[in-house]
Amino acid sequence: MNKNTKLLATILFAAMIILAVAITRFYRNDSGEAGTRSGSADIAKILETGTDGTRIFQDSAGSCGMIDGSDRQIVAPEWQELRFAGEDRCIAAKRIGGDTLWGCINYEGDVCVPFIYSSMIRREVGGLELYTAQCAEDGSTVLYSSSFVPFSGRAWQSCALRSDELTLSSAAGDYIYYVSGGELLFKRATVNGSTMGRDYTVDIVSRVLLSKLTVPMIEKMTAGAGAYIEYAFTGDDEVLSRLTTGSRAGFSPLFPEDHKILSKELMGISNVYIYEKRSEDGRPHFLVTVTADTEIGYSDEAGQKKSLRGEYKAEIEYSGSESDLTAVSGAFAQEEPDYPLPEPPPEEQEGEEPGDPSSGELQDDISAQAADWSNEDV
Repeated sequence: MNKNTKLLATILFAAMIILAVAITRFYRNDSGEAGTRSGSADIAKILETGTDGTRIFQDSAGSCGMIDGSDRQIVAPEWQELRFAGEDRCIAAKRIGGDTLWGCINYEGDVCVPFIYSSMIRREVGGLELYTAQCAEDGSTVLYSSSFVPFSGRAWQSCALRSDELTLSSAAGDYIYYVSGGELLFKRATVNGSTMGRDYTVDIVSRVLLSKLTVPMIEKMTAGAGAYIEYAFTGDDEVLSRLTTGSRAGFSPLFPEDHKILSKELMGISNVYIYEKRSEDGRPHFLVTVTADTEIGYSDEAGQKKSLRGEYKAEIEYSGSESDLTAVSGAFAQEEPDYPLPEPPPEEQEGEEPGDPSSGELQDDISAQAADWSNEDV
């Protein structure tokens, strides 16, 4: 073999080695670095099998992963726990910062729900599958659908489930839902408010009205009733910034034109209701009515300081939907308090005719005769 032949053989051998390495890498990558054949994977135990043949396994170190129906590893064994959750999802637990936190991943190992929960539990109400997740930071609860979409996009203080009802509670109130047609529908809302040291409650049971409202809308209008009352009694224009971002021309305080009034004190709030109002501008409109128990100090016609107590009804109108809901007006129905009628002048003494002097003279004559009779007896 001459020199050139040896060189050619060396080159061909090197090429074969390179090709073999490339083929080996191809098949290794085809199996996936996160997925090797079950024969070489560390599978100590099969924990659960899904409807499509996907299986959750545990390795010798106690960590969980997933393999598909062809025994290929599709999720690396790096989770403390894995549980099938439907729609190609798994709820998963992982050790993060010394704590066990729960979230959700898909069958490719991608995170679908962040790992911020101390627990994530499957629930069922009225045949509807839900998941409740408790936040590790503050203990609040987030409600997820079966496809892991958060309900109402917020956290709740508590979540109570019955066979066919769900009650979600926030700092403001309680919201009851029922299942119909595979959906959660509003059944009742009970929301609390407070202003100027007086508490009040809004209770909505109309399902027609509730179908047009959301929790943020109800809470905003409930708080707005208290904000308007504060403005109406104090006249503080800054309070209106909690009601509207637009014109303030539609808002008036309590009895603004009555100059006899010396003071206004809120004694209580009652009859707070929310109604839908017909409109012609193509936007939703709502009315919030509220009754203010009020003690008023005033100066009467004689300049005397007096007080009276009465209940006066106000209306606050809102326009818009959840994203742009704002108050557009607020006013009381009455223009002045229910003042008492003027007191009549004092009545004349009984038996006297006004302007008749004889009655006084007659009394003097009787007194004189009585004195004479007394002297005669002596």
